[in-house]
Amino acid sequence: SEGEESAEAESDASESEKCAFADGSEKLDKTETDFEQFYTMDNVKVVVDSFFRWRIVDPIAAVYEVDKLQEALTKVVLASLRSFIGSHDLNFILASRQQLSEAVVTQTSDSVKKWGVSITGVDIRTLELDEGTKEAMRQQIEASRECEARKLLARGEADAVKTKAEGSAAALERQAEAERNSTILRAE
Repeated sequence: SEGEESAEAESDASESEKCAFADGSEKLDKTETDFEQFYTMDNVKVVVDSFFRWRIVDPIAAVYEVDKLQEALTKVVLASLRSFIGSHDLNFILASRQQLSEAVVTQTSDSVKKWGVSITGVDIRTLELDEGTKEAMRQQIEASRECEARKLLARGEADAVKTKAEGSAAALERQAEAERNSTILRAE
């Protein structure tokens, strides 16, 4: 009896899945990718943890046009990610995650359309750099800060010299004016 109830529950669940699948519902599926290693255009190794959202728009094509749908989708998305990341430098990749997502969706749409699927979004959860690259970035940031500090110090010193010169010039003018006034007063 307990076995019959679980068989009925499984049957009901599979029927509801079939109905949801066949009725063209707008259900989004989410597929996680493993950490993948890519190289940017400037030869920086990045390790990406991502996932993508997709929806079946043609159930018949999804069943008959491709074997192992999720695996095929994952391969297409990762190939597109590899292409996009490989054609841009690290700074662009770090600053343009939304653009990366849109580009991958656009690149993959024609490939997966024949499978009756639409990819709706690709998200980069983490983008990790190797220790050497992280250290180089830290050094670059530190050097940039030091350079900016030197510029500010030099600008401050230049302003101080200018202010001192202006003060000295004003003092000389006042002294000259005072001597002139003194000479005029003595002459009268």
